Amino acid sequence: MVVARARGADYLSVALSLVLGAAGAVDVLVLSQRERAADLAVLRATGWTNRELALLTLYEGIGLALLGGLSGAVLGLGAVLALGQGVLHGHLPAIAGAALLATLAAKALVSAALTVPIRKLSQIAPAHLLAAD
Repeated sequence: MVVARARGADYLSVALSLVLGAAGAVDVLVLSQRERAADLAVLRATGWTNRELALLTLYEGIGLALLGGLSGAVLGLGAVLALGQGVLHGHLPAIAGAALLATLAAKALVSAALTVPIRKLSQIAPAHLLAAD
């Protein structure tokens, strides 16, 4: 019988994976904001408030984090099932719970990391961006 025990390095690698994933998601969102700066300026010029634009960005980030977290959790569970046949012995609920916890942690990290890009979003000058476009 194989017994799996998590060590400190295992927890550290999970934490680093979550942080790197959140950083990648925020990078994608910041690039998306830059590419859509004129579109966001049009929305602001037509009456959208800073709060509404911030919520739009936050919802996009949460959606991206959940999509990435859930797909990673499903792939991870599939790998555990494929590699651990006969070894799990009733540990599947705990493994699924850990995958769900990692997904929720990814969502929380991306939401927290989005505070800086959302604040910069409020500095978009609609007239300047639309004149340049």
